[in-house]
Amino acid sequence: MLKGHQDMLWLAGQVFLSRNFVEEAEEQGLDAVFAACPYGDLTEEEKAAFASAFEDKALRKIVKKWWKTYDEERETGVVTKAGSFWA
Repeated sequence: MLKGHQDMLWLAGQVFLSRNFVEEAEEQGLDAVFAACPYGDLTEEEKAAFASAFEDKALRKIVKKWWKTYDEERETGVVTKAGSFWA
């Protein structure tokens, strides 16, 4: 694990582990999201980098494609429900 970057890793994980993270983050605002980080090691530079990525339209398309692909793979059985923590 990258020492000293746990909050940034947590944020990145939320995007792909929590289906509604992007919408919830938009509703709450990034300051509230940053305040919810559990490790307390998020730097101002990391906040700026995450905010920039969060607003990037091309990256938003990747997140949408991730969830679409995940759902398709679940429907076909490639990704099984057993052992999967994504809902």
